[in-house]
Amino acid sequence: MTALASSRAPLDNDDVEPLGLSLLELEEEETTDHVIGDLTITLRGYPRSSGQTLQCTGETTWRGGDLLARHLWRRRATTASVVELGSGLGLVSLAARRLGIAPVIVATDGDERALEKLRRNCGSVATAGAVIDASAHLRARFVDGTLSEQEFKDKKHDLLRQHDIPVHVEQLRWGDEYDVCRVLGRHANNGFSLVLGADVAYTAAAVAPLARTCRALLAPGGEVIIAYTRRHVDADAVLEAFADEGLVMRRDALSDDEREDSGDRVWYFSLVEPPSFESSEDEEEEPWAFDVDQAAESLASDGYAVVENATRGLARTLRREVLGLAESSLLKASPNALRTSTGREVRAKTNVEELQIHIRGAPILDDAAVVAARNLCPALRDFGSSEARVLGSKLSSKLGASLKVDEVKAAVHGAGGCFPAHLDTTDATGRCVTGILYLASEDVAGGELRIYPSSGGTPIDVAPSLDTLVLFSSTTTLHRTLPMKSGLRPLVSFWFSSTKPLLADRTASNKLVKLLHAEDYARSFRDAFAVDGAVEDALALDAAANAAAEAALTDDERATLEVWRRRLAAAA
Repeated sequence: MTALASSRAPLDNDDVEPLGLSLLELEEEETTDHVIGDLTITLRGYPRSSGQTLQCTGETTWRGGDLLARHLWRRRATTASVVELGSGLGLVSLAARRLGIAPVIVATDGDERALEKLRRNCGSVATAGAVIDASAHLRARFVDGTLSEQEFKDKKHDLLRQHDIPVHVEQLRWGDEYDVCRVLGRHANNGFSLVLGADVAYTAAAVAPLARTCRALLAPGGEVIIAYTRRHVDADAVLEAFADEGLVMRRDALSDDEREDSGDRVWYFSLVEPPSFESSEDEEEEPWAFDVDQAAESLASDGYAVVENATRGLARTLRREVLGLAESSLLKASPNALRTSTGREVRAKTNVEELQIHIRGAPILDDAAVVAARNLCPALRDFGSSEARVLGSKLSSKLGASLKVDEVKAAVHGAGGCFPAHLDTTDATGRCVTGILYLASEDVAGGELRIYPSSGGTPIDVAPSLDTLVLFSSTTTLHRTLPMKSGLRPLVSFWFSSTKPLLADRTASNKLVKLLHAEDYARSFRDAFAVDGAVEDALALDAAANAAAEAALTDDERATLEVWRRRLAAAA
């Protein structure tokens, strides 16, 4: 890893990224014992206090390495082959060796100074051939029934721990195709089953090459574990870079107490390639049970699509989890802004509670209520990185551009609960498609989603029935919800963003739709809030704005609005 700058920084390598000063300023090398559970791993390198003065980040140890090594010790799972990126002094790879995790362990770094110390710490070790042969013999005994599954696992683990498994050391510069091919050719032609990285996402420029390299090294069905330490790169940027390479957070791979360590400072991201739903023979792996192409066509032409029986059992799982959040008092009152004559006022909607669990393309990891919710709700926890991402990819292929999951919320509406009429966002935010998966039971009354078509047609009311999915344009589809009459209305809402508009621009019709439904628009605010002077003030301002907008209509716009009004009156 190369230097990033050339001025002195505080000597605290847990908080600030390395700035690459002269080696002449360093302290002397030292030998340090690192205690990982019942293991003691001795390393020689520069002291951690020198971290900010080093030209190469691999010449000392960093906090993420300590914690990833401890994670491997707690996990104690064996696999076929391991490669570590940015190994530095070799703590994580040596921990993997001492734990007998795999018969093939490769430690890598991109800098010659780090490699010199890495080779010295790893030392010379015996070949793994005997271990591989013995492991194959154990598997044969398991296959022929001589060993039970548990006996096979125990004996294999003991075998790997007792032998001197080699740690091979290789130079690997992230994004360098030659280095990647050389490492694969020497050690794992079909890829590594486990790819590790500790404190490797400390600078934004390194994240995309890191993700590409991990993907290139990974065997089919393999796993990448990154010990992410929050520094100057956001977690969402790390996860998005891996998602661009087809690697997403793995469902149930790690519990949240494993994912998070030392407060909110370090997380373990377990990343895998999702199932290939397009080619999978196991239909049950596909979470979405409808024709996504047809839904995309409706979305593009009409601005919305309504799908019943949208999932293969996922809705029932999510229903249990979202209602569990309500029972555990983890949902929060849903806020809404009112524009009044004295400014902007934020107030809670009547009997509507929600929890945001995914934002800007990444799971929320540093909010106490969300952490508790994620522990309780594995399907909901991973929805944004799994099922929603699959749906976004399918819609993208039909709409001709990339849709990425931006946000996921869980919500429950109780008696009287509803949303006022609104558009979800503007083009400036990048959000373009809204999804709502309804989770209500058959005994619910009220709570319909009301969509106001941009064509000026009669409003469409969609019941919040279990497993009904609604997709609509976030920027051009005016909508509200009707008040709940009885029962609870659980749901999961999610949004997709894109770097370019995917749906037809209906800006010109937005103002006409709002004028057409001005009475229902005002009624929706009286339904959603306890009516007081502020609400009435906001509605008076809105009425004045409507009057001004109608007065400014062109002749063609006025004629269109009159046609729409006559048609709406005839349908009433």
